[in-house]
Amino acid sequence: MKLNSLRLAAAFAAAAVSAQAYTETWSVDGDSAGWSAFAIATTSAVQQNFQGGLALTAEDYSRYDAIADAAASGGAFVGSYAGYASFNFDLTIDAAATVNGLAVRLYDSVSGHEWTYALAYTLGVPASFTVPLDAAGAGWTQQAGPAESFSVILGAVEEISLVFTADDVVGAENLSATLDNATLVAIPEPGSAAALAGVAVLVFGLGRRRRA
Repeated sequence: MKLNSLRLAAAFAAAAVSAQAYTETWSVDGDSAGWSAFAIATTSAVQQNFQGGLALTAEDYSRYDAIADAAASGGAFVGSYAGYASFNFDLTIDAAATVNGLAVRLYDSVSGHEWTYALAYTLGVPASFTVPLDAAGAGWTQQAGPAESFSVILGAVEEISLVFTADDVVGAENLSATLDNATLVAIPEPGSAAALAGVAVLVFGLGRRRRA
């Protein structure tokens, strides 16, 4: 009985920690869920990958943005980000791709604010990224708009995008990457946080009683 209670408490704790506000997996064949591409390139595309995720491609490019706006994912990635802890996603950039920069971008045309968060990456290696969305804006750099705090853009996000850049050498640049599991992770509500703390105490107590 104690062991079952311990397992139940641990499972509840794990579920609470992994609570997510929204995740886009592009699971429907041929459906990009409204995500679009803006590129300075000869050709570019964004399309659902039949093996899962979103395929991002460009030829002879210097910049490529994979964009979620009001038309993407039912508008789940626009509006206020005040209740979100982070933007998470999985990304694989092909080993043969030409990339010299990767960033997440937040944009709002009303305030004129544009902020970017630079990311480290390795070509050919699948990676999971966590981009913080706390009001302090640590790691974020303002690119445009009035000199105001990061919390302003968090109040009204019109677009979130993944930005790739390359050296502007005509005919030499290409992009091939797969984006998957784009997720806005919710900040735990105070009640949930308290419940999680209580579960942690329960798990610890049951563990000690079992060992005794």
